[in-house]
Amino acid sequence: MSTAMDRREILNQVSRGYRLPKPIYVECPDSYYDMMLKCWDEVPENRPTFEYLYHFFEDYFVATERQYHKADENEEDIDDQ
Repeated sequence: MSTAMDRREILNQVSRGYRLPKPIYVECPDSYYDMMLKCWDEVPENRPTFEYLYHFFEDYFVATERQYHKADENEEDIDDQ
């Protein structure tokens, strides 16, 4: 038995408020999932603009960049040993 939905069923489910659940097998920050839900708002005027999304993700990457540098530094320390 297939769990896939055809196009008609997808449109029906989305119009009734169905949204994909947050991925569990890959890293997906809550802020990403919340933003995805905002993009699927039933009222188009409530959805974020592309400009807003651009700045949202740009700010997110800048804010988390320090974490990546720390991870890189830790790898270098391990390599030096």
